[in-house]
Amino acid sequence: MDSNITLKAIDSYDLSHILRIQSFAYEPYYHETFQSFYAKYMASPSTCLLAQIDGQAVGYIVSLPVCGDHLPGLNADNVVPAQTADALYLHDLAIHPEFHQRGIAALLLQTLLELPDAGKCSRVILIAVQNSSAFWKKHGFRVLSEVPPKILRKLDTYGNGAVFMERKLTPALKNKC
Repeated sequence: MDSNITLKAIDSYDLSHILRIQSFAYEPYYHETFQSFYAKYMASPSTCLLAQIDGQAVGYIVSLPVCGDHLPGLNADNVVPAQTADALYLHDLAIHPEFHQRGIAALLLQTLLELPDAGKCSRVILIAVQNSSAFWKKHGFRVLSEVPPKILRKLDTYGNGAVFMERKLTPALKNKC
């Protein structure tokens, strides 16, 4: 792991950095607008982090508490924060390709799971895209064999090969929502 990595809470000024990283990390189909990221960030600023090396933004994680199967869609620009949540939805984790294999993604995920607001939920859920399910499996996530119909419809909007995954949080990391 690179010793110069620092993490900070995302603020609205960081969204331009996020869009830049996203443009390198994902195929154009997955590119989201400023408004979409802003809506997700505003739904839960305390569960969104930016990774930097020597002051340069190199990665990010954007997540928000959700209730049941009410997940924001890809490129959704209107996100209503959950009043009560049973899961933390990890919407996006991206690292600029020049900074892969430095432990940044694992550090972002570990730090997110240690945040007080993340620990209020019993599980973390995500939609894996671009053949990333092997990465998530290494970090304790599993593909769910039974997916609620509403989430199945949402999976279709994430393109071919999108997979719904879950990681239960250990008692040390969870508090009742």
